[in-house]
Amino acid sequence: MKASTAFSLLALATSAASSPLAGLEDRTFFPPGCSADNKVLIVAGLNQQFCSAYLQLTSTATVVNTVFNTAFATTTATQTVIVTSTATPVPSLVCGVPGFAVADASTTFFNDDGSFNVAQCQAQCASLGAGTFASGSTLCACYAGNPNVVVAPAEGSPFTFYDINCPLPALAKRAPVCAPASAKVPPFFVQIINPGPARISSACSCLLNEVPACTVVKSATATATTTVLQVQTAMITETVVVTAA
Repeated sequence: MKASTAFSLLALATSAASSPLAGLEDRTFFPPGCSADNKVLIVAGLNQQFCSAYLQLTSTATVVNTVFNTAFATTTATQTVIVTSTATPVPSLVCGVPGFAVADASTTFFNDDGSFNVAQCQAQCASLGAGTFASGSTLCACYAGNPNVVVAPAEGSPFTFYDINCPLPALAKRAPVCAPASAKVPPFFVQIINPGPARISSACSCLLNEVPACTVVKSATATATTTVLQVQTAMITETVVVTAA
């Protein structure tokens, strides 16, 4: 059956090439430069959709997403400071804390229609001079003050709080879509002819000049955790008493 089918398809391709309108038919039915063997497979059902998947080169790329976590220490440290001079401490950044805003947190901007992603929310809040911003599935909120005084940490909260200066992980670019394996199965009549991969590639290359490569993207996650230690400070002021002689 395979031999007779292949012979019939070869006869059809040959008759097309030998007809009085062969020149016109070759330009409209077959791409230029196709061999007789290529034409047999094209008549059997090879098309651009199948060939695009069959010839597509696939590469693999790994995208590393960095998750910034902040853990609040369960213990509280106490330090005693004797005031002799004034210094401005440099606070640690609190990034990616799930939780809720405390009741007296001052909101400078609030949007819940999903029009801001995390980066856009950060930019919006920075433009308003906010110290903290929160992001959720549709939420973008800006708060005055740093996260230590704005957020009440709560695991499982749909809202994530960030210091306005937190670095955000870069968004991965969308990779070209790779054709599924099912798209690379030869058409029925091509399977009957049972050509080898080289013949299929030759015929497909005749149909398509260039097939864009695709990329399979694999994700890897790296975690960066900052531990915040809550410190109670006891201030001691030394008073010098001068007595007249």
